[in-house]
Amino acid sequence: MSPRRYTSNAMKGGAMLRETLALLREWKPGTEPEAFASQVIARNTLGKATRARMSDILRRIFFRRFTAPGAPPTAQTQAMILSGFSETVVTRLLYLHAALADDLLYDFATLYLDPLYHGGRWQLDTSDGMRFIDRLIAEGAIAPPWSENIKVKTARGLLAALRDFGLLEGRAVKTFAAAHLPLPVFVYVTYYLRDQGVVGARLVSHPHWKLFFLTPGDVERLFAEAHQEGHVGYYAAGGTVRVEWSYDGLASAVRALTQATH
Repeated sequence: MSPRRYTSNAMKGGAMLRETLALLREWKPGTEPEAFASQVIARNTLGKATRARMSDILRRIFFRRFTAPGAPPTAQTQAMILSGFSETVVTRLLYLHAALADDLLYDFATLYLDPLYHGGRWQLDTSDGMRFIDRLIAEGAIAPPWSENIKVKTARGLLAALRDFGLLEGRAVKTFAAAHLPLPVFVYVTYYLRDQGVVGARLVSHPHWKLFFLTPGDVERLFAEAHQEGHVGYYAAGGTVRVEWSYDGLASAVRALTQATH
């Protein structure tokens, strides 16, 4: 894994679902970031947001989540989102992009929340986010240390984002939502991993699944469902996993998934 870089971007607005969806509906594949920014500002895509606020959202949220190296291609995510899938499918896809773009969100979900979820912990509050941030500071991963004000706001932003993305429920005190990953999102993530060179048993144990609080057993059941629906051929025996691909990559998988919605 590449060196982790932790920022306090979560305090800037959390999930930003409404703004992200508005920008994705307007974005055209191949548009240069500067040209798109000028277009968004000229058309006032985000409504009452000031020019400075729109620039901040584009820089800190949209471009980081959707145009960063290694992220799933924006065109594929856009095709999924505009194809009439359920709100759960849409929010899980947006969550994937957000987590891949934000090391703090990714690690908070996979390293801190996932063990709590499977350990039977039910309620969460700002102190959990603070505890994780303090752990990173103690390990020297956040240096110089953040002020108490930054820590509180960032912890609140992390929990608020995870609530908006559907992983948590509630306001001041939050609870875990039941772990659930719709099959279209599972297929999307699986083919994204395949395009990243992840194969065999590593597909089942990959850390990305912990973003959704899934165990290897959960992933195997989803592979079995994807097999039944014809999206992959999945064969496991004696610790050996073999996957036969029904599509030649994420773009082909997205075409098949979106055609099914029509």
